[in-house]
Amino acid sequence: MTVDDSKSTATCTEAGVIVYNASVTYEEKEYSDTHNASVPALGHNYTCEFTWNDNKEDYTATATAIFVCQNDDSHKLEGEVEVQKDDSESKAATCTADGRNVFTATATATDEDGNVIATATTETPHEVVIPKTGHKYDDGQWSWSETETGYTPTLVLTCQNDANEEPVTLKEGEGEN
Repeated sequence: MTVDDSKSTATCTEAGVIVYNASVTYEEKEYSDTHNASVPALGHNYTCEFTWNDNKEDYTATATAIFVCQNDDSHKLEGEVEVQKDDSESKAATCTADGRNVFTATATATDEDGNVIATATTETPHEVVIPKTGHKYDDGQWSWSETETGYTPTLVLTCQNDANEEPVTLKEGEGEN
């Protein structure tokens, strides 16, 4: 007896079929039969690809999302994306250190009737770097101390970008001339 099969591959939305053919010759007579076995449709198996877009003016981010079926990469859906800033992980820039805004995104793909087909959330938070501000000093506070040889100046500069920054005190011979 010989058996062979031919397959029609299942897709995401359509079932496939395996056709089995058997034949045998016994006492000079041919016998044969065919059996069809259904293979269920695979269904969609979507993964999500996020693309981030940074706004360098206000240090925010937006995202787009495309859901791609792993069973057939020609099946793609655009997702509606909601971006959330994580205030607990975000950090303001200071005069001497960069800050960062941290974002996560959730995407939802729906069919034409509005039924949710797939959802995804970013696995890794997205960071937008906020450049350090650098110091911006006020006009300073001058004071003069009398010494044996005359008067010695002292200048105290306060950074206007960071109220927590220690003021800089410059005495004669210090600073740039």
